[in-house]
Amino acid sequence: MRLNLKTVLTMAAWSVISSARVMAVEMAGFEMSAGRIVVVKGDVRTPLTHEATLSDGTKVEPNGTIDFPTGQRTRLENGQMIMSDGHIMRAGKAAAMQP
Repeated sequence: MRLNLKTVLTMAAWSVISSARVMAVEMAGFEMSAGRIVVVKGDVRTPLTHEATLSDGTKVEPNGTIDFPTGQRTRLENGQMIMSDGHIMRAGKAAAMQP
């Protein structure tokens, strides 16, 4: 079966659009912005008003303080984000969580 260029380009475009939607839906976590934590779910951002607990027991406070289950404590800086799976990101690059 031969596909013409228009069909191939259309299929590629739909693939990119579908991937972007999935990535946006999967993006969930807590971002430090202007000294406060906002909850990020896809494209929606709302202020965190009370302490939240991640699945591994890590606690995130509205002021950006992170309490790890190990007892260690740190604070996110503006531009940092802790994902719902516990990974800390800066400028879009994932790094392992540092307990």
